[in-house]
Amino acid sequence: MLLTPFADSSFLAVWACATFQHLPESLYDTQLAEFRRLLHPGGMLALTLTVGQMAHVDKFGRFFQTSPSAGELHKRLERCGFEVVDWDHVVLHKTTAGDPQSAEWATLTARNALSPRVCDREC
Repeated sequence: MLLTPFADSSFLAVWACATFQHLPESLYDTQLAEFRRLLHPGGMLALTLTVGQMAHVDKFGRFFQTSPSAGELHKRLERCGFEVVDWDHVVLHKTTAGDPQSAEWATLTARNALSPRVCDREC
């Protein structure tokens, strides 16, 4: 993710599922600015991630950043030039390698509200 070689306004939609929570929080705004740059004005972003969890490395070596609440993420998206048009969250219970786990997941759908000409690399 992060910075890509694609031209401004290359896509009508971007879908980021279960990837954003692996970024350090210090890179969230950079990534959201890149999504905004890639989208046509009015283009859609679908973002699915865990919310409200603390930073940790799981037993498989995967890094999970401390994630914001769904409300905090909603505010961040708006600050970064998106208009949130829908969001939902659910608590999922699963067992991975015999280890029971629960996690709250949120899916936010947002419209690129800004012209790419005013987009910079950070919100």
